[in-house]
Amino acid sequence: MVVGAGSNILWADEPFAGVVLCTHPAMTELSIENDTVYAGAGVRMSRLLAEAHNRNLGGFSFLYGIPGTIGGGVRMNAGTRIGCMKDVLVEAEIMGRDGQRETRNSMELELDYRHSNLKDGEVVLSARMKATGPLSGDELESLKEAKEYRKNTQPLQLPSGGSVFRNPKGDAAGRLIESAGLKGRSIGGAQISELHANFIVADGSTQSADILRLIREAQAEVYRVHEIWLEPEVQLMGPWPLEVER
Repeated sequence: MVVGAGSNILWADEPFAGVVLCTHPAMTELSIENDTVYAGAGVRMSRLLAEAHNRNLGGFSFLYGIPGTIGGGVRMNAGTRIGCMKDVLVEAEIMGRDGQRETRNSMELELDYRHSNLKDGEVVLSARMKATGPLSGDELESLKEAKEYRKNTQPLQLPSGGSVFRNPKGDAAGRLIESAGLKGRSIGGAQISELHANFIVADGSTQSADILRLIREAQAEVYRVHEIWLEPEVQLMGPWPLEVER
């Protein structure tokens, strides 16, 4: 199993009987030439944002607040309210299960909302990105607003895995969960955040099974109330008991 920083992974409570390869902190080469950025898969997105701003490069402010790495960012077309990886990605180097490497451009990766066409077993090794231009006043203002929005609406001071569900087209997962009456709902040491319903926060006693049960309850209740099935952003890893995984 190959992972980056593991920020959108929910590991099972039981041990994983296998080998986990982490791209962070091994694959952390980062270089910038003019308006072109080359980054290894293990580069933290927060580091890339800081370096881009130091070089007055625009287009990278969407990375603010995303805790993962470039490899994961390419795989899921990571983004926020002010942009996504698709906006800056030129191409990525991919390794398949057979160890063969190939380069795919942004169009070939079919990047969409929290989606790429990368298959299981395909690993992002590096990415080449291009700034959208100089860092503008409008972009800095958007970043300032994004920081304020996160501070006021997200439980950043508590442990969580970030957004639990993808937003369905034309709606917001947090709104759907809240209107289904689940805001503040808790199981064991896990709770659907009282500040933002698309976050599940944890205390020191939380088990992964508690979080997964909350995920399943939110999916079932939102479907019962709204007839919309929420798709998780978090990925399940490890040996899950069938009665919990379902």
